[in-house]
Amino acid sequence: MGRAPRTDLGEAGRFRCFTREQIAARNDNLDMAWLRDTSNDPEGELTEPEEIAAAIATHLGNAGREIETMMSEFNVNGDEL
Repeated sequence: MGRAPRTDLGEAGRFRCFTREQIAARNDNLDMAWLRDTSNDPEGELTEPEEIAAAIATHLGNAGREIETMMSEFNVNGDEL
């Protein structure tokens, strides 16, 4: 598993080959951000700090609720942590 040969599928593909020059042009940054699909990401258009902060607060609130749900499923009390 995971040992299948990879084929460079170009710009739209998941697997790509890069030359040393291409990597150097990115300041040796190997971040694979190009893999992310941001086509339906409304937050990608946020520019105002207040909007960005509100989006972060919403995400944190949602994450907190998910953690609380998970803790209750495991019968974990927040005081036990």
